[in-house]
Amino acid sequence: QEICEFRKLLHHLNTKISLPVASLTVLNLSYAVSSVAHLFHDMTACPINIFTASLANILLWLVVALMPFFQAASLTVTCRQTQSCGHLISIRPFVHRNTSSEDLNTVLLYASSLKMSAKLFRMPVSAHYLCFLVLVCFIGVLTFGMCLNISLGRL
Repeated sequence: QEICEFRKLLHHLNTKISLPVASLTVLNLSYAVSSVAHLFHDMTACPINIFTASLANILLWLVVALMPFFQAASLTVTCRQTQSCGHLISIRPFVHRNTSSEDLNTVLLYASSLKMSAKLFRMPVSAHYLCFLVLVCFIGVLTFGMCLNISLGRL
């Protein structure tokens, strides 16, 4: 019963709530990218306190933009654990002595057949893909900064 309720809430989250969260994520990421562009544009003429404030602004927007992805990845891990709960019940029969083996097998089959994951942009979010995406973005920002710094150095 609790698994069915969890599944219903996850479906509501994936269908009704994920689209507005995704649009706000795009907005926050655009603020972060514009802050990075502003930081690299004024890098040669800005004092250290403006640089640190700009860096704090970038980190703030990145944290706000990436938090839904980390929350969705955490929820997906919980969904995977829910899928494996049937196996935990079946390997510990001494805990469920008064329950018939048919009921235990039914729970095992039901839990192992669950395919649940949190979605943003109507795509499942996984921690592996999230870490890869953050790494690619970090490398892209560093490359953008190096190219801009080299082009400003020639002027």
